[in-house]
Amino acid sequence: MAEKALTQTLEDALTDCEKTMRRLTADRESLQLKAQQVQEELERTKNETQNSRYSMQAVEDERIARIKAEQAREKLEQRMEQINRKNKRSFACF
Repeated sequence: MAEKALTQTLEDALTDCEKTMRRLTADRESLQLKAQQVQEELERTKNETQNSRYSMQAVEDERIARIKAEQAREKLEQRMEQINRKNKRSFACF
């Protein structure tokens, strides 16, 4: 009788351990799936951040290019004014 009770106790403990193991396995799989989703979200966020940096850099590059173009236009206009003044003086000699 004691052996039967001990065997039953051991079988109950084994059943409890198996249930716990199945639950823990399901929890682990669920957490692995969540971790994978978080990792994918992190990668998407990193890519968006990088794209944003590229966009900001492109805007800054365009702004600098516009400033340089404006400076070049102003220099060209000044040079044209100098040439026009010089040409007006030379025509006055006739």
